[in-house]
Amino acid sequence: QSKEGGWTLDKAEAKEKNKQPVKLGKDGKGRVSEANLGNVTPLIHESGGFTIEYAEQLMTLSLIALRRLSFPVNRTESNEAKNQAGRTVLAALGLCAATLAFESGMGLRSRCSLWPVKALEWELLDKPGQKPQQFSLDRASALRLVQDAAAASKSAGLNWMEETLTLKPSKELAKLVRISQELAVKESADK
Repeated sequence: QSKEGGWTLDKAEAKEKNKQPVKLGKDGKGRVSEANLGNVTPLIHESGGFTIEYAEQLMTLSLIALRRLSFPVNRTESNEAKNQAGRTVLAALGLCAATLAFESGMGLRSRCSLWPVKALEWELLDKPGQKPQQFSLDRASALRLVQDAAAASKSAGLNWMEETLTLKPSKELAKLVRISQELAVKESADK
């Protein structure tokens, strides 16, 4: 455990107890999985494996949850136009993310792909007692939806970052990935 409360591979940055670094986990073994970073490799001879004939993926975008959000600008009070614009952008991003993920392929886990039997279809549950409205989005429509929602939010006075955001792993995470890859190579060479 790091002194800041996260995790670290550097002993100098680790919390100490009895002059020893404190490792993650209740048992103090410091497994990578305790930081939600580990892989779980199933062993067929232990689990017996399994085969499925059908899987159903459900995605939910809760408009009720979105209605609870407000979008104050510069820590000032928000207004309904800004709130509506912010909620619309989040809904558009959710629909777009799901659409793009679906079009990229459905992987359950390593060496286990799911094959859709039909196109992605959405249902809008609008009013109780009414039949759900069905619609679909393709890549171009989903991207246009986000662009239109972003433009409307900008017009309403909400900030929208237009430059590309590049995410970089922390030094610790990059080191951990490198160690994991080296172990995988060593294990495959030992077999």
